[in-house]
Amino acid sequence: SVKKTSIDHMIYPPSLSSDIPLFVPHELNVMLVVIVWIIIISTTSLAPITTERRKYIVGILVNINLIFYFTAPLSTIRTVLQSRNSKTIHVRTMVTNTANAFFWCLYGLSLLNPFIFVPNGIGVLLGIVQAFLSLSYPGHASTDIRNSEESLDKLHASKQTIDKVGEMNEFT
Repeated sequence: SVKKTSIDHMIYPPSLSSDIPLFVPHELNVMLVVIVWIIIISTTSLAPITTERRKYIVGILVNINLIFYFTAPLSTIRTVLQSRNSKTIHVRTMVTNTANAFFWCLYGLSLLNPFIFVPNGIGVLLGIVQAFLSLSYPGHASTDIRNSEESLDKLHASKQTIDKVGEMNEFT
């Protein structure tokens, strides 16, 4: 059974089983972020402020959003340190994000614009930390093989159970 929250009426429509969610938590988080940005953009565009002030407010909020984006892998970093295995780091994404942040940081430095180089510099530093962890604690394929063998054993046991039930039904 799915653990219910205080917003069950939004997640579980009455016409469906209470165990089948309409939205998964990730989708709710994405919807929340979109709603927050719609409110921010609407408020700043309708507020009686100058264009420069509007750019400043949106710039600060976008940079906060970018910092959240770059700090999202921190839970993965904690997992890698605890397990001493970097299997949870998606290397291609790490390399791409770090390179992207690096080039934006260079661009921001060339303009002397802290709104560009500060958050992207943080992204570069976090990307370097991930790269260091990925090199220091390489992912181990042996755990994948062990998990695959366990899955095959469970599949074989399930097939045996199904065969036994089928044999019992033949006699009844």
